[in-house]
Amino acid sequence: MFSPRIAWGLDIGESTVKAVKMRRTKMGAEILAFDIVERGFPSEQSGDKDFHLRKAVTTLAERNNFAHTPVVVSIPEPAFSRFIPLPPVDKRRIPEVVKYEARQQIPFPIDEVVWDYQPVSEATEVGEETEVAIFSLRSQFVHALLQNLKLCGVRPTAVLPVPLALYNYLTFDRDVAKGTIVVDIGAGSTDILICDPENFRVRNITVSGNGISRALAERLKIGHAEAEALKRACTDKVQAERLFKLMQPTLVDLIGQVQRTIGFFKSQIHNVRIEQALLLGNTFKMPGVNEFFTEQLGCDQIPADMLERITLAGTVDGTALKQNLPSLAAAAGLALQGIGQGRVQVNLMPHELLWRQEVATKRPYAAAAVGCLAVMLGAHLLSLTVKRSNIQHTLERQKVTTKLVGDVRSIQAKYNTAKDGVSGARSELDQLVDISRRYRACAEATNAINRVLDEMSADIILDQMTLEQTKATFLPEEYGGKPGSAAKELPAIEISIAGTSRNIDPRFMQSQIRDRIKFAETSTADGTRRVFGGVGYIPAIDKDGLRQFKAVCHFPVSDD
Repeated sequence: MFSPRIAWGLDIGESTVKAVKMRRTKMGAEILAFDIVERGFPSEQSGDKDFHLRKAVTTLAERNNFAHTPVVVSIPEPAFSRFIPLPPVDKRRIPEVVKYEARQQIPFPIDEVVWDYQPVSEATEVGEETEVAIFSLRSQFVHALLQNLKLCGVRPTAVLPVPLALYNYLTFDRDVAKGTIVVDIGAGSTDILICDPENFRVRNITVSGNGISRALAERLKIGHAEAEALKRACTDKVQAERLFKLMQPTLVDLIGQVQRTIGFFKSQIHNVRIEQALLLGNTFKMPGVNEFFTEQLGCDQIPADMLERITLAGTVDGTALKQNLPSLAAAAGLALQGIGQGRVQVNLMPHELLWRQEVATKRPYAAAAVGCLAVMLGAHLLSLTVKRSNIQHTLERQKVTTKLVGDVRSIQAKYNTAKDGVSGARSELDQLVDISRRYRACAEATNAINRVLDEMSADIILDQMTLEQTKATFLPEEYGGKPGSAAKELPAIEISIAGTSRNIDPRFMQSQIRDRIKFAETSTADGTRRVFGGVGYIPAIDKDGLRQFKAVCHFPVSDD
């Protein structure tokens, strides 16, 4: 599928909206711009969360041009996920099987959700199972988000759950050769991603940054906004230790749920060790929180404020990006999917909107095609107008040409009639010539055989002689060819003779009948040649003191 070269990732959180613009390069991906806008706190003054969302997105749209660049967005609501092993089936049937499983596994009517799936592991051998992950969201949440964005002039091309955006970011920018856990503490919930080189699992839990802020506000007897500001701006070591003690019960609860998630992952994927952690969100900016988490989890920490494979454009403030990178990971993962560099390609956009986007994408090409067709049609009409006078002139000339063609056809018919007459006469003449040639051959053959019989008249009595037209094969000395020439099959006269001999000596019969016929000669315009070929002698039968005999020979029809 075609992927754009540049895209925006828009991470819509409960308290902030983060945006990252990314470009696909030959070496991978490059960040072109980023921006962060606060949504405000709906609990104070106005409770309209949609109002604060539209206000933040409008601010982003005014600062940055989203109009002509694809936008991939996240959705604040947690998505339902289920990882399912499929029975061994043909790859072409996987979508059908997944659709059946989705109807069974998603806890809402299938018509009321938007869902998609992603292969997790594929069968490498016949009989192995294929694992897929199914993700779904209530349609009402997706349509509400898209309507708010539409009012701000933003029309996204894809909607993605935050954990999958984190998976795109982690697998593209970091090394996941070892078991890795990502904990992203957001304002409304905490997203957990656990993965290794071959598998991944996601989970969303309710313990969140807002929960930690509320705990601080209750213990310090201050407002929610003030507690949030205190949490973010805390740099004093003494004050940080005090705040950490106040937050510790909530953090312990969070770590307990993270450890249960790890245990569940290990129960499904055997021989997996979680060796490193990527901790994201503003909560981890507080002193001591990172160390507490890594100590409790028993793994190394991946630096969250640096990039390994993603590069920065020259116009990007590297220092500002470094400070905000722990909060921008999801937005970067969304942008990676927009430029076709994400490992996960789940899209929770409603199917009817995807179809409209596809039509809208093809509309400029269709308009261009119609324009080209209109130009071609106009040029064709112009050429018809120019040629109209030429056509009239051509019709007049065609009338004259038609008359000439008729005259020529009449002459041609007369010529064909005369030609047919000549051909018939020539055929008759050829037949007469052939008859004459064969008659001459019969005469020559009869004369030659008569000479032989005259020489033997004292010894034999001729009872019968027949002549028949046939074909026979002759040697060059028999048909008058040059020495060394090949034998030929030629028209011939077959002569059969039968008679009685007074001499009963077999040798006499052979020498006097067969050999005399075989070596009989006749004269032609080229000289003397032997003419009889294929001489056959049928052994004689003694009867009443006489020897009866038969002989057969072939005489070539002369073509000189």
